[in-house]
Amino acid sequence: MLLARTPLCCLCFGVEQAPLFRFGVVADVQFADIGDGPNYARTRTRRYRQSLEILREASGVWSEGQVDFCVELGDLLDRKAVSKRWLALASVKRAMSSVHEWHVPVGNHDLSVFNRDELHGALLHRAPSPDILYYDWRPARGFRCCVLDAYRVSVVEEGRRT
Repeated sequence: MLLARTPLCCLCFGVEQAPLFRFGVVADVQFADIGDGPNYARTRTRRYRQSLEILREASGVWSEGQVDFCVELGDLLDRKAVSKRWLALASVKRAMSSVHEWHVPVGNHDLSVFNRDELHGALLHRAPSPDILYYDWRPARGFRCCVLDAYRVSVVEEGRRT
């Protein structure tokens, strides 16, 4: 995760003018309120609870940096959170609360934990409907951001166990 207190355009190009907009990006939080365990290949240790603290820290830094919005690139919860998914989602939303605007596309883990109706109601309310979990917005003149639904046609949700 990159936590830059100075906008990257200023770091990379020596630009002296104010940026048109600032944003934070984080991917694969995959939170679950369970102890550490191995990844699926059993090659590394997964720290499920620690991901929440990292997300909270990142949100705090971005809030101090006055970002205009943040993007979480999908997979907020790990599949192992399915039995306590609503409590886990509430914990993640609290960790994200210091930033006022978040955009979260659908990830395969998200569809393993929630169905499309639940995702739309709880997290992806900017999308037009549970059948259309994609949308766009314009953070500044001349810029258009799109949140895609890479699982619009997929068998991922079919395997969800409740």
